[in-house]
This record gives sequence, structure tokens and C-alpha cells, in this order.
Amino acid sequence: MADAVKAETTKPAATPEQKMRLRAGRTIGRGVWLLGFKEEHPTASKEDRNAAWIEVRKDFTKVGMRALKALEKNGYEVVEKPKA
Repeated sequence: MADAVKAETTKPAATPEQKMRLRAGRTIGRGVWLLGFKEEHPTASKEDRNAAWIEVRKDFTKVGMRALKALEKNGYEVVEKPKA
């Protein structure tokens, strides 16, 4: 019985496109968050920024994903730059 419940709750693996969209959304969200954070904490160190980002990452990733979706609805396409 426990195996059946576990099998139902596991998600399928994310596709490379889904992973790219998540990275793009997270990057947009971090950029939005960083503007406000730097205004409020101009002397914060890199370690302070990273610790604060970990706390709010989930919420701002959602903001970034919404912004990404809005861009896509308006005809823009985000494409990952090929690695050299």
C-alpha cells in the first residue's frame, strides 16, 4: 500500500526546457529582488546577500516566472546562450 501512495506522489523528471525556464525565472526574480535589497542594505556583504536570497528565493522565483510568462505571451522568447 505504501508503495502505491509513493508512486502516485512522485513527479516526472523536468525536461531540459522546463529547467531552462526555471533558471530564467529565478534569474529574473533575483534581479528584481536584488534592486530592492541593495537599496535597503547598501553595505551588505556577498555572504549577507546570498543568505537573504535563500530566504526569499521561492517567492521571487514565482515573480520571475510570472514575468517570463508575460514576456512569452507578448511574443518574446527567452533562449539560452550557447556555451563556447
